[in-house]
Amino acid sequence: CRSSASKPTATAIGVVSTQAKTLVESGSEPPHVLSALPEGKLLVSGAFAGALGRRTYVIEGDGATLLAPTEVTTSFDGEYAAYLERPNDFNAQPTALVIRKIDGNEPFRLSWSSGTIHGAGWAPSDDRYSFQIGQTAYVRQVDAGSQLAFEIPEGTHAIKWLAGGSELLVVAMSAPAGQDRRAYLMDASTGALNEIVLPQEGIVGPGAEYDTFSPDGRYVGFPSISRDSTTGCFSVCNLWIMEIAIGRTCLVAKDAPSHQYPQGVGWSPDSRTATYYAKYEPGRFYEEHAVDVRTCTDTAVEPTPLPATPTKLPMPGLAVGFNANAMSSPSGRYLLVSTSQTAVRPLPMGMTPPPEKPFAGTPSPGAAQMYVVDTQTGKVTTLVDEQREFVPTAWLP
Repeated sequence: CRSSASKPTATAIGVVSTQAKTLVESGSEPPHVLSALPEGKLLVSGAFAGALGRRTYVIEGDGATLLAPTEVTTSFDGEYAAYLERPNDFNAQPTALVIRKIDGNEPFRLSWSSGTIHGAGWAPSDDRYSFQIGQTAYVRQVDAGSQLAFEIPEGTHAIKWLAGGSELLVVAMSAPAGQDRRAYLMDASTGALNEIVLPQEGIVGPGAEYDTFSPDGRYVGFPSISRDSTTGCFSVCNLWIMEIAIGRTCLVAKDAPSHQYPQGVGWSPDSRTATYYAKYEPGRFYEEHAVDVRTCTDTAVEPTPLPATPTKLPMPGLAVGFNANAMSSPSGRYLLVSTSQTAVRPLPMGMTPPPEKPFAGTPSPGAAQMYVVDTQTGKVTTLVDEQREFVPTAWLP
């Protein structure tokens, strides 16, 4: 059963041991780059620094510079980064919205003294950035310095960009447990709103369902959920796909039990095929389905078998960690491999730690490492010399 209770307010961590404090504050220094990055630029978030979060650095060539005092989001072309500037306290309201070029120049800073700022972030195809203060949604053309402002219905929030950047999804957030939410498509140029009318019990949000709009913005997948009148828990779920403009719907999964219900769908790049998972059995994978949205034809998909002779690349650093991931460079030739192991880190937001144990995990000086793997030659290069928790966030052109 999913609880509909609100999350507790996050609390700043006050008591820090000497060893933990040293490890945390080490994140304030940029990484020492041992070898030149072979192409592009790399955004890296450093270790936690107090309650503020991770600092973001730009690695280019054989050097690293501080970009922002916290984690950032980047524009479509990788030229700009945006972040909220706030005091070093989880409970504090942000004091400014900052947009900065990757080279460090700052074309936009919005300061405010009250209210909350949120929004949908970067457009998917250019340097427009959207944000919301109160019931006003703003769309800013960062390069040109121009800005549009649109009033949106009370209690709604701009959630994400859709349809290649021509529309924004706006959702009412006031209804309990996500039921009876109102959803709108807002034209990003005119501010015109069109309500998305879902079938009864249909839900858009609060989780993965926000991501179930097709790439072209023409379709949306969503569940309709029944609840047990006694416990309030989800009992069964139907999964729908709807063509938004005309309201045509396909029922693609009916009466799925609560422990297997599909929350949403994925999409092919051309928006013609939607996929979802259903019929979970313990010890087995979910069954994958593909739906032709033009005909509502639903087909079970066999898992793609591994090639008979897969290409193998060295994944370094696994001996000093338990987790690794790889991120491709712009050309696809290089992989940035990061590894990690148990490190000193604050408890998740919303949890209040006891004074005598302010950190979760075991203090460890060997928190992480980053390597560059050449997929053509197999050569592995150590990128930085510190064993710190650096988290790659984007490899830019």
